[in-house]
Amino acid sequence: VEESTAVKKKCQERVKEAEMMIEQNKEKVQKAEKVAAQAKETKAFLAKEVKKLAKAKEVLQDQQSAAKEATVVAKEAGAAKEDLLPGIEAQVAAARAANEEWRNEESQVWEKERDYERRFKEAQDALEAMARSGTGPPIEVAELTQLPRALGRRDVETDPMLMGYPSRLKVADYRDMPRFEQLYTDKRARERQLQNRLQTAHE
Repeated sequence: VEESTAVKKKCQERVKEAEMMIEQNKEKVQKAEKVAAQAKETKAFLAKEVKKLAKAKEVLQDQQSAAKEATVVAKEAGAAKEDLLPGIEAQVAAARAANEEWRNEESQVWEKERDYERRFKEAQDALEAMARSGTGPPIEVAELTQLPRALGRRDVETDPMLMGYPSRLKVADYRDMPRFEQLYTDKRARERQLQNRLQTAHE
């Protein structure tokens, strides 16, 4: 009888331990699900921010183009510098200042995106660890942790428009360009890289 009582007590203790482990695993799963949901919301927010900045960039580029055209017209017309150029130069300076502000905002958005990717990776690692231990969340939650495919190293190495400015200048076709064409190409390359990032973020 004493032996039976001891066995029964031991079984009850094991049941309690199992119940405690189940509760702990539930809390971990809930926490991972919450992190994944927050990461998904952050991703959507950053996508909207990038769209806003892209639109603002277009407006600033239009302003710069208009200011440059006005400068050309003034020179061709032989207008007196003291009459027209000060105002035009002020427009160009204002456009450059606005463009610098846009670049600062763009840098902040990319910083937020890197933070989002870090948090999302942490959630993914936590969910994968629980899945391997048999305590993972349902499949629909695990699917939220699938990060978009980044551009491969081969893509960047073979496509000059995906390279950084210094690397692109090592390619003969771009190195031999006039300075203004190099800068214009760099602007187009940045726009393409931004579009690729946006497309990857939405896939």
